Amino acid sequence: MWWGRRRKRAKSHNAELLRNNCRYATITTEIQMNARLHHTGIIVANIEAYLANSFWELRGEIVTDPLQQARLCMVGLPGEEAKAELIEPIGENSRMYATLQRGPGPHHLCFHVATMTDGDALIREYRLLPVTPWEPAVLFAGRAVRFVYSRSRELMELLCDEIIA
Repeated sequence: MWWGRRRKRAKSHNAELLRNNCRYATITTEIQMNARLHHTGIIVANIEAYLANSFWELRGEIVTDPLQQARLCMVGLPGEEAKAELIEPIGENSRMYATLQRGPGPHHLCFHVATMTDGDALIREYRLLPVTPWEPAVLFAGRAVRFVYSRSRELMELLCDEIIA
């Protein structure tokens, strides 16, 4: 009967999809080991006002990044390793200005990768959408950063150990 053949084809197709997904899971596991969560970016209207009313402690100094047109600083929890980056857009030309207009809050997740090549491999493997090229980050002493969107529309920053002059 015709529906019996159709059912058999569907079963073999589902088995093939399962095999492919298992292969994909193996590949992604290998790449995930090369990237680890570094910090969370939080967009705020004013860094000093935000710190005065929060439990975060300033880690380092507040810097101005001319590429992002923003003031930036790293903060952490007292006695903990958890880190966040506070981002204060400077003016309407800042990349984050429109985001701040929707309200302060979480902005991005940053993942550390060893090299730009590893970051590019991660972008290809997860089919991430690059938003910026690799650029020097003032907050991280010139280390290269690149912003990408995930397929779930999450903004992510890739931070590597390589320094861009």
